[in-house]
Amino acid sequence: MAHRNLLCCLLAMGAWCSSASAIEPLCSSASRFGPFAEAWEAKYPLSTLPARMQALTDSDCNVCHHSQPGVLGNCYREDLSDLFALGMSPADAIDQLDTVDSDGDGVPNGVEIMTPRAGEPGEIGYNPGLVGDTGVDPCGDPPNEVVTGVPETPPPPLVPTVSEWGLIVLTLLGMTAGTILLARRHRPAAAVSLNQPG
Repeated sequence: MAHRNLLCCLLAMGAWCSSASAIEPLCSSASRFGPFAEAWEAKYPLSTLPARMQALTDSDCNVCHHSQPGVLGNCYREDLSDLFALGMSPADAIDQLDTVDSDGDGVPNGVEIMTPRAGEPGEIGYNPGLVGDTGVDPCGDPPNEVVTGVPETPPPPLVPTVSEWGLIVLTLLGMTAGTILLARRHRPAAAVSLNQPG
């Protein structure tokens, strides 16, 4: 039920709506456009992004749309609209954009949608159309206007430090040297006699 208004977002990604005012009535009449919301929910069943957008902006449509009146959507919505215009189904378009970085923050859409939120237990999903520490919309008008006021780019993954990498390399070198030494000590007698002239 929390994702029901998401279909408004997904519906408007296509060529069906030309203004934000045309979208508003559709948010309350979910029954006709279930395939859009169902395709998104089927792809990302564990994401809490729609509920979080509902709490932050009063509309889970803002997974794809901009909260400002008259602005249709964010970068993710624009990419989906382009694929819908090519005749793709909602499920195929959502699948195709899973590995694409619509908002240009360096993180693929699917990774953003399914990444647990830092410091927010139980929350899963960063908005694939918003960026930065304040959730700005780089594709909005005006660009870079704050939409959510919270981080919408996942933090970078932890990478082992130099000392950890050094320990890993040293362990692998030690194992390799030990294997070579043991292999030389236990060479079969037949192999030794074959190498000697005579």
